[in-house]
Amino acid sequence: MPVPLRVVNLIIFACLAALGAACSGSQSGSQASPGPGAAFPSATPDVNLLSYDNGTIVRSYPTALTNDPADVAVHGPAFKDGAAGPWEFVYEFAGVAGLGKIAVSLPGADQNPLPSVTVAVSTDTAGTGFHDIGAFKAAGGQSDPVVLQLANVQARWLRLTVDGPAARAFNGITVYGNLEPRPANAPGYAGMYVQRRQPYDHQDGRFEPVPLASDLPLYLHVVAPRAGIGGEYCTAQNAADSFPGSFDGRTWIPDHPESSHLVVNDEGTLIVGGIADVEAVFARTSVTPAFCTTRDGGGTGPKQVLALDPQQPFDQYPLGDYAFDEPDFHFTQLSAGLFDSSDLAGYDAVMLDGVCRPADMLAKGESDALLDWVRAGHKLLLLTAGACAGGADFGFLPYPFTAGPPKKQESTGNAVTQVENDELGSSDPADTAGFLDTRLWTIGTNQGAVNSLAATHDSHWCGHLFASNADGLDGFAQMYARYGRGLIVFDGFDRVENDDASYQRMRRLELRASIGGDLPCAVDPSLPFVLAGGASLQYRPGKARVVDLRLELLPSAGWKGRVALAVTGSLPGNVNPSAVDLAGEPRVVHAVIDVPAGARASRYAVFVTADGDNGEKSEALAVLDNALPIDVQLKTARRVSVRAIRFEPGSASLAPSAQAALADLAKALRTNPKWRILVEAHTDSEGGTGGSALTLAQARAITGVLIKRYHVNPKRLVAVGAGGASPIASNATPVGRALNRRVEFVRL
Repeated sequence: MPVPLRVVNLIIFACLAALGAACSGSQSGSQASPGPGAAFPSATPDVNLLSYDNGTIVRSYPTALTNDPADVAVHGPAFKDGAAGPWEFVYEFAGVAGLGKIAVSLPGADQNPLPSVTVAVSTDTAGTGFHDIGAFKAAGGQSDPVVLQLANVQARWLRLTVDGPAARAFNGITVYGNLEPRPANAPGYAGMYVQRRQPYDHQDGRFEPVPLASDLPLYLHVVAPRAGIGGEYCTAQNAADSFPGSFDGRTWIPDHPESSHLVVNDEGTLIVGGIADVEAVFARTSVTPAFCTTRDGGGTGPKQVLALDPQQPFDQYPLGDYAFDEPDFHFTQLSAGLFDSSDLAGYDAVMLDGVCRPADMLAKGESDALLDWVRAGHKLLLLTAGACAGGADFGFLPYPFTAGPPKKQESTGNAVTQVENDELGSSDPADTAGFLDTRLWTIGTNQGAVNSLAATHDSHWCGHLFASNADGLDGFAQMYARYGRGLIVFDGFDRVENDDASYQRMRRLELRASIGGDLPCAVDPSLPFVLAGGASLQYRPGKARVVDLRLELLPSAGWKGRVALAVTGSLPGNVNPSAVDLAGEPRVVHAVIDVPAGARASRYAVFVTADGDNGEKSEALAVLDNALPIDVQLKTARRVSVRAIRFEPGSASLAPSAQAALADLAKALRTNPKWRILVEAHTDSEGGTGGSALTLAQARAITGVLIKRYHVNPKRLVAVGAGGASPIASNATPVGRALNRRVEFVRL
């Protein structure tokens, strides 16, 4: 049968570790017949307890043996010419086993001397405490094999004393039974192990699992998350295959490759079995090569970022040579297959950097721990970095999605469109901290052609950067989602732009975006098309204004159809053109909004809706805020909605952006000592039955800051939690829900 691809990779990796040693498709350097662990048709353990697949090793064997000791139980022993028995073999089980029966296949009675096998067991040590449980001797007319029934004999070590002709003392032996569960107080199995492909190649009569330094050994780092098990090959230079899987206390079944089965012994010193039809023996070691642990990724800043990378890490901004550009951060790199939950301590963010299919590298317990950490208030960045030529699958997320690269790598007419102004980037040049000029990406670069584009049907995601090219390959190359109190950001842009200033700025904004910051989630990337170009504008009461809002209709994955457009909301307007036939390419439309001179001093929300023929719907939001100072607004309007005051998701913790607005309100209260202010917090329909309690806590958080930091008299403040009872927009869309989550000040 053909050798599986992952096994081929393993062989190549082992050859590289040997620095040019002779390598071929053979998976063993021995010329002996395959051992009992050489072929595993399924993950079910071999019925013979003496096989590698049950974690059993040959602890000692006769030096006169000429075939592989691991092969003896299947095919019998062969000894050097002239050698004379008796000979002893000692097998060591992974733990105490209950033996039910033994079957021995003996040559005929015409052998000289007559073959015989005596079986003894011990639960003490490999050299002491043995007692005989049965003897087999060739005789005429006997059945083959000869079977000895046992009454659940306990054994940790089994000794065969063999006598007979050197050519073939017996033809094979099978020991039936079951390993007992690994003791609850057994030592842990997580840690470093070293592999020796041929633990009997010294032919000195003993099992030797630790390779010589000259062997250029291959290491396995085993991690033990709260569910499952994980491990990855590694050396001083790089890392190789990962083996996340299930674990029942003793047996490790990797999720891939198929036909893999490993068993941990009671002492946690040996892991024995097979990986994709290849016998495997790993022995615990105190050696930790460079790629088997964390590595310094650069940077000298106080914020700590853990970058989990594939076996071959990418030198991607701001990692490696580029890290000096990031004085706010320090980066630590680790191969994703070596990650466990203890690695999260002390980090502010985690980057999955070019890890295209996390489930192939992270055991379920590890990914669950990572998501719990995010939900508790941390950031996870998903960076495909152009590394995922075959696509990416983030199915482990609470909001799963896939990301696939365009079919062509060379294209003209590329474009990157920012669909929302937020902490991940703004299209407003006046926003010096957040301005992201995506036009620079498409001048003399291929960025729009080689990024990874997300495909999702989950409306929890929020679109930010939409990429398209002349081949009709389009979709979101950057999006984000809140998860609990944390934030997940997907970035599919290719690392070929490492030196591009706009690319670097985008990555800095991703790293610096606050967990509960200005991320309104106005665009749903699961829609077949997106209407992009909403804006936050200002106006001055008493002065008429006409707003010409440039919008783009962006069809995902080449969507085609007719779309009708209209302006709705608290100000009049129209869209030109009012209907568009999309043919898989982006289209520009203009929404014209009239702000009359008599507009009251308040906040206006204008929605531009886009409706497809088959019920598809998207919308963009233009928010017009009063440009007058807050004290002037309160004098003229009595009620003021303050967009800058936000909270961490689902909590009453104020986001940093709220402080400037609170300082302005405190100043207004000092200037107008007779004012009393009602602080009213609102939420959207997703606040549920707990919305009133949450918004009351939010309102009290605001009054608390005003009292403690700005020394406002508590009698001048009233906190009210309005819940979701007073929406100002539809809760049916992300745009409307974002608008309904607000804080209003009312002059009493």
